[in-house]
Amino acid sequence: MNLRKTDKSDPIYRALTRKGLRPPEHSTLIGSNLQSDMHYDQIMFFPGDTKARFTGAAGVIDFDGAVFRRLWEDPTKTQTQFRGYVKYYLSDHRPYWAEFTAA
Repeated sequence: MNLRKTDKSDPIYRALTRKGLRPPEHSTLIGSNLQSDMHYDQIMFFPGDTKARFTGAAGVIDFDGAVFRRLWEDPTKTQTQFRGYVKYYLSDHRPYWAEFTAA
């Protein structure tokens, strides 16, 4: 979801949690946007079997240096140029993950 990090005053957050959905805490510190300063992407799930299988591990995949390694390591490119390239060819958000045990 494109929802800021758990903000209990946000009307969308309140509507989702009123229905029973719960967000896990991030176990990584990197932001979900390319600038790493925001946590827009969230995973929410209903309590019950899903919550029981959730291991507590969740976070953001820092793909910056892996997907476009040559561009990441290019000393002639600025961070702004790199982020612009990644945003155009991939996304301006990093993927969010959560770990669950098998059923």
